[in-house]
Amino acid sequence: MLNLTPRRPHTATRNYFQPSLLIWIFVLAAFSCNKHLPTPQGCTCDVNDQGVLQFGKAQTFNGLAVCGAFNLPIDPNQGRATNIIASLGWREFGFYEYAELLSNPNQGFFTYPNIEANTSDFKYFLSATINDLKGNPLVVFKNNQWFVYLENVGKYNYDSAGFELYDRAGHICLSFDFQVSGRDNNLLVQGVVPTSDSTLSFYTLSESVYIDFPYGTPASNQFFEYVYTTTPIQPIFRYTGPHWQHARLTGSSGTVN
Repeated sequence: MLNLTPRRPHTATRNYFQPSLLIWIFVLAAFSCNKHLPTPQGCTCDVNDQGVLQFGKAQTFNGLAVCGAFNLPIDPNQGRATNIIASLGWREFGFYEYAELLSNPNQGFFTYPNIEANTSDFKYFLSATINDLKGNPLVVFKNNQWFVYLENVGKYNYDSAGFELYDRAGHICLSFDFQVSGRDNNLLVQGVVPTSDSTLSFYTLSESVYIDFPYGTPASNQFFEYVYTTTPIQPIFRYTGPHWQHARLTGSSGTVN
């Protein structure tokens, strides 16, 4: 298990575009915005400079947007017994009560090289950089703005409270679910997260492990096939039948009250 410490300070930084790239981003946004983004999501592509990589290619994935922005609000009128939680895999970080958030709405939950979460003004914010096991980029989140590298992903789905993405080998590489149930507001994150050029961390509801192998080696592939089998990330969306876009599997959570 990783020896991780809660309540580490939030250290996210925002990368802004060079002006020369803006026209590419506007072209990309014209294709990808308003493509079935569930309310209250909007669409934005100003997440680093990935728009250049997508220019000239299909800008939707079976009707899904290639980019967007999540809005993950925490009701500021909840009772003082409410719990504010962000979980990375099985581990809860920064288990705050509502009174603590009321006195300081900006709280850090977990902060690592390629994944972090915090609250600001009664909203959750997630940032993450996710690659497949060969090191190819799959998705980038920066303060809830997200962009998918369509040429590298297998499939993905989302709604206003969750997101799930597969690599081309059929593995879930990132899953987050904003769960509001009773007294708990929980941002639950699972996935395979690069922590360095040679180290990948695997976070699930039952276990968190890391392995120090370069991308794309037989050893790393064999290890992850093992952990995918023994501690799989459970899917939360369906991909077949009519109206599958944004549709949850029966019994999955994610309804925001």
